[in-house]
Amino acid sequence: MDSHALMNVLIFVPALILAVSVHEAAHAWVAWKLGDATAQMLGRVTLNPVRHIDPFGSVIVPIILAVSGGGMFGWAKPVPVDTGNLEEPKKDHALIAAAGPISNLLLALVAAFLLRGLLFLPESLIFVVKPLANLMYALIWINVILAVFNMLPIPPLDGSKVVAILLPDDAAEAYMSIGAYGFLIILLVFFFDPFHLNIWGKYLAPVIQTGTGFFESVAGLKAFGGVR
Repeated sequence: MDSHALMNVLIFVPALILAVSVHEAAHAWVAWKLGDATAQMLGRVTLNPVRHIDPFGSVIVPIILAVSGGGMFGWAKPVPVDTGNLEEPKKDHALIAAAGPISNLLLALVAAFLLRGLLFLPESLIFVVKPLANLMYALIWINVILAVFNMLPIPPLDGSKVVAILLPDDAAEAYMSIGAYGFLIILLVFFFDPFHLNIWGKYLAPVIQTGTGFFESVAGLKAFGGVR
């Protein structure tokens, strides 16, 4: 493993694990507050990554991608939600779903402010500043990607539950039933792209770049010449 691949593993994989843990914990906490204690009883209202990570999706896949230079992608164990425990199932389920991406944007904001603080530290502490700054930047990048990707209106992604609140009950039920094939749809659209739609390049990448650019501005990276 070369030094670049090793840095990817040591920086981006922990950042991804933290990001997906915060995402799932936010789902669990909001569900608990809205009346569904299913996830809370399973110990999911916590930032402890052990409760959330999927060994394959949160560790093995990200490490393989980090080593191969194939970008960063991964997932955690989904938080179970029993809508029967919710007072207003459609609205509350949408709020629970939105909590995940919102938590990722808040974590990106925290990382940006921490990065801004690190950039004021003296050069003599470069051995501490550089890895921490890279970790904060990785957190910004990964959290923006998670927030944008999860808000796509493809069941069972979080965005689909927000869209469902706008549909009549029968239509919403039919729409959410697509979730059984959601992973295959995502693979087809983003990885195989048989119709050459290039959704990632044309639509998602610009949104992600705008989002990361905003948090970089908050962090003051342009003023300081980027991460050292």
